[in-house]
Amino acid sequence: MMLLHGEQRVEFFKPIPVDSKLKSVGSIINVADKGKGALITFEIKTYEVAENNTENLLFVNQISVFIRGIGGFNYKGLPQKGLPAKPKRSPDALVDEKTTSNQAIIYRLSGDTNPLHIDPNMAAMGGFDRPILHGLCFFGLASKAVYQKYCVENVNAIKAVQARFTSHVFPGETVRFSLWKEGNTVVFSGSTVERGLECIVGSVELNETPSAKL
Repeated sequence: MMLLHGEQRVEFFKPIPVDSKLKSVGSIINVADKGKGALITFEIKTYEVAENNTENLLFVNQISVFIRGIGGFNYKGLPQKGLPAKPKRSPDALVDEKTTSNQAIIYRLSGDTNPLHIDPNMAAMGGFDRPILHGLCFFGLASKAVYQKYCVENVNAIKAVQARFTSHVFPGETVRFSLWKEGNTVVFSGSTVERGLECIVGSVELNETPSAKL
């Protein structure tokens, strides 16, 4: 209950094949004192393992988690690349993504069984009125919004997605994504329609100059 998902980044190097053997190797690449807690960054590299046992790098995940209550060790960590700033102009596009009341239950099928997302008592211990949606779920919704608007159904157009989680989403809420096209990068911000709170900010890097889908 003391762990919060802070940031996520995934970068793709090759299309992900079907019916293949994958190998993932994880490591801790950074630890930083944030006063009231520690920010820990993990890196997970995923490879396709060929029949001759050669390994081809497919994608890399970086996951930053904030753990409350273990700060005060006075190490500021390695420099981190920041997120692109939101442009000052009005969004180039708005996309609404409606979640369902059982969205967190369905998302648990991905393998994330943290009780914070299903047990009201555990959610209350975390300071929430009711179970909250997985951050990676609306991370995926942000990616979907950009994909449908700018990738013209070319899934391989997405090179990388990075985001910071700034608030929570309750299952059943609608997330409104504001999108700004900046060359080969689409900057996004997502806010809950019902409570008007920004829950995620980030960007999607594309392999080719994006154009809006008509």
